[in-house]
Amino acid sequence: MTPTQVDIGRNQHGTGRPAWLAPAAAASLRRVDHARGKTTQVNWAGRSEAEQFALVKKYYVRSSWGEFKYDGSWWRKKPGSRVVVAKPTTSPHEPGNALDTDEWTVPGFVALMAEHGWIRTLKSEPWHFVYFASRDKHRNDPPLSGDTAAVAPPKPKEIKVKTYHYQDKDARDAGRTIKPGAGFYLHDKAGLATSQAKNVVGGVGPYSITPHVYATGTPGDVVELTLIWQATKAKPVKNSTHYVERLVVDKDGQIRASREFKRGVAAGDAVFVRIDAPKTNKGPVTVSLLDCDAYLFMVA
Repeated sequence: MTPTQVDIGRNQHGTGRPAWLAPAAAASLRRVDHARGKTTQVNWAGRSEAEQFALVKKYYVRSSWGEFKYDGSWWRKKPGSRVVVAKPTTSPHEPGNALDTDEWTVPGFVALMAEHGWIRTLKSEPWHFVYFASRDKHRNDPPLSGDTAAVAPPKPKEIKVKTYHYQDKDARDAGRTIKPGAGFYLHDKAGLATSQAKNVVGGVGPYSITPHVYATGTPGDVVELTLIWQATKAKPVKNSTHYVERLVVDKDGQIRASREFKRGVAAGDAVFVRIDAPKTNKGPVTVSLLDCDAYLFMVA
């Protein structure tokens, strides 16, 4: 279904077409502009699935393996490319709830955007902001003069967001080296066995879970980032793997990646983050950061 599109009065970067956002996000951006007394610069705002796929084809190639599967194929970055592109249908740009801007470096800008519900969800992309109406302190302000985007349907139930953030202590402190065929679970305490795992979620409900990985290794080698659901109330306890992402070491010997996954968590579920190096790797991979941000969306 095509989302409702509101023209935000500036052109989309690289296309010359009018930039657009979803109605609530567009109204919020207009309030940001009003508070700043100027028009906020935007590189990308709303984006169709076809435009998202065009970005994939620009920076990725079809392969027998890759970072995600779409259009009947696996996709991985082109040699030398360091641009991260979300799988089509998963980007918040597609429903018109995200924008990219160069103004994130302006003093006070990030705080003002957060006050209006625009949150930076990816550490690797500080220019990327996603709109959360539940965190917009001005969403009930009177409409600005001529603000047709602010005319909304009856007020929906408020959605609150609870954040759980964990970081692997050993990776942060000194780095963790994975030999081919080995791996470890994220844990926020130091010195534990690689089989020890930290549950990265709390309450029950729909989640957006984003692990972040910084690593170095031999160009072309990969690591597999996995989310594992554990049904702790089942007898016996059941583990199930729901997501596996292959992250490729680039030509500079680095991995800098964030991957967002969306799935509900039921009562009794625990979720663990694991990273593994396949036996086919040419050398070890050193992980200097394995963090995870989990956002629980709750109806107030």
